Amino acid sequence: MTVSTLAGRDVMTALRNPKFKVLRLVGALFISALSIATSVAAQAPFDQAWKILETGASSKSVDQRIETIRVLALIPGNDKAVSIAESALQDSNDEVRGAAALTLGAMGARSAITQLWDVIKNDKEGSVVMAAAKAVIQLGDGAGYEVYYAVITGERKFG
Repeated sequence: MTVSTLAGRDVMTALRNPKFKVLRLVGALFISALSIATSVAAQAPFDQAWKILETGASSKSVDQRIETIRVLALIPGNDKAVSIAESALQDSNDEVRGAAALTLGAMGARSAITQLWDVIKNDKEGSVVMAAAKAVIQLGDGAGYEVYYAVITGERKFG
């Protein structure tokens, strides 16, 4: 009998040992737990980043809200980012609303066209209306040019 055959038999005998089966089970559980922990750890920074953006968008600081909304423009095609920016169209501060409109245009958020038209029709602040008009034009709705025309000709006036 060769050494490799003897070693193979010893390994096979060890694998049938009930103590070794428990050790294999513990090892498998450890590897599974490690795999889960690694995937959770990888998601943690992603979740943390969204938490920072959500906190910034609802901050008491106007400057923080504006900067947060502008940063969302760097995340085109993301429903969560679009949702945060759409919510900012209702902000009490006109600069935040304007930033939200421009961000939605830059993101290519065609789903926001209806909300942008609501802003164009109802907002009292000229800069917000003009930002929304620019956004709808960026999103492919040429009717936004009519807003520019109405402002230039004096048909539409702001406070």
